[in-house]
Amino acid sequence: MTALYWQGRQAEALAVYARARRILVDELGVEPGDHLRATHRAILRAELPRPATETSRTAETFPVRKDIPAPPPGFVGRTSELALISQLTSGVCAVDGMAGVGKTAFLLRAAAQHDCADGQLYLDLCGYTLERRPLRPTEALDRLLRAVGATELPVTDDPDELAATWRARVAGRRLLLVLDNAVNAEQVRPLLPGDGGSVVLVSSRRRRLGGLEVDRHLHLGVPPLGDAVRLLENAAARECSGTDRAEAIRVVQTCGRLPLALRIVGAKLRHRPALGLADLVDHLRDHDQRLGQLEIDDRRIDVVFEMSYAQLDPGDQQAFRLLGLLGTASVDRYVLAALAGVDGHRADLVLERLLAANLVDEPAPGRFVLHDLVRSYAAQTTRQLDPDRLRRDALTRLFDYYLAASARAYVSIQPATAVTGGTSAGMPLPAAVDDFAGAQAWFEREAGTLGWLVDLAAVRPQWHAYGWQLANPLVCYLTRHGRAVRPTRPGPAPPGWPPRSLGTIGRASR
Repeated sequence: MTALYWQGRQAEALAVYARARRILVDELGVEPGDHLRATHRAILRAELPRPATETSRTAETFPVRKDIPAPPPGFVGRTSELALISQLTSGVCAVDGMAGVGKTAFLLRAAAQHDCADGQLYLDLCGYTLERRPLRPTEALDRLLRAVGATELPVTDDPDELAATWRARVAGRRLLLVLDNAVNAEQVRPLLPGDGGSVVLVSSRRRRLGGLEVDRHLHLGVPPLGDAVRLLENAAARECSGTDRAEAIRVVQTCGRLPLALRIVGAKLRHRPALGLADLVDHLRDHDQRLGQLEIDDRRIDVVFEMSYAQLDPGDQQAFRLLGLLGTASVDRYVLAALAGVDGHRADLVLERLLAANLVDEPAPGRFVLHDLVRSYAAQTTRQLDPDRLRRDALTRLFDYYLAASARAYVSIQPATAVTGGTSAGMPLPAAVDDFAGAQAWFEREAGTLGWLVDLAAVRPQWHAYGWQLANPLVCYLTRHGRAVRPTRPGPAPPGWPPRSLGTIGRASR
């Protein structure tokens, strides 16, 4: 049993025990002794100690491999996150983040900090790789076993049996195992070593990998502005100062500080020396055409978003597409319920799944934000896949929701004032609009979206009536607080801001 176990043949070792027990019971009428039972339990747990006489021979059959790729050149920042991983002497660290945020580059840089004596293994699980399906656990285990020198593998499609063989093979070893691009926890769990001596780094776009037991978890967001500018400079192989630095900041902000987008535009600048930063800003200014500009050779920003989108079910895909109709990056359950024509519970579930897929972020409880480039992708996808009537109906429901909510909110602030209200047509309204303090907070939060809707109504004849009806409570609220009517919008607006009528009211109120 010991010999088979240390050859990586755990299943055969367990079969020997079963045969020995059967003989003892049938022929002698006794159970196996303490030593044999203890050996059996140790093999089941992948905890059998290595025999002293076998140490040198077994070591010869276990190659020390170091096949982790070098981190990409020009890596910048992530200092605090790297420090956390450097303190990990054993166990599992899971890293998640949205598409293009630099998870693979971060893992490779983190792996360079570790020098595990028995090998450093890298495996791309292809969870979000274009034109490739994710590796099945059996395929991943086969690759890992061969990487550690196992030649006589069980002929089986049972992932549990292969996982047991893998754990037996690496028991007692100190490995650094990098599992990149995981699609879910089920793909990762069989690949984890059985004992606690190894360090495992896992990356995925799935937030927290659906409950995988880990020792440390890191969520990567976009880098701060200074690091993002340095990343662009490194990718472009040029240093920016003075006016160029101001233009570089505009490029970085237009790309939403997303590392993959910055590497793409940096490569364009490097390969086209005559292309200036101001020219690049002009190319990226058009919100509808921005994704088409973020492409070079085989790298395209819309493709990496497409791989995350493809993991959603059809209903969630459509709800995500409709978010691209918004002129704002911020959304809550009520806005999504109005757009998609669903109840609040269904909207909550959709937003939770979008959050799990790292297609939205939740900076505050109940408030969800789309990265600017993700919103551009959603807008591009809804134009390609959804008929005009569906998009028009979704926006009409959105107008109805904001008309009802803003009227209710203003009545809560100024009960004696009559404003045009409309109906929510059965859509849920936030309870906050029925409370004075909550209604004030609602107007502060939603003023940008209300201004965008007034703009949209001004340029679309079918929604003209909504324009003045929405402007009524918004203007009343802002003028009541001695504020300019023109709100700061969080997203792009149609041409013609501010509408002449709204600007006139604002000047009169001041």
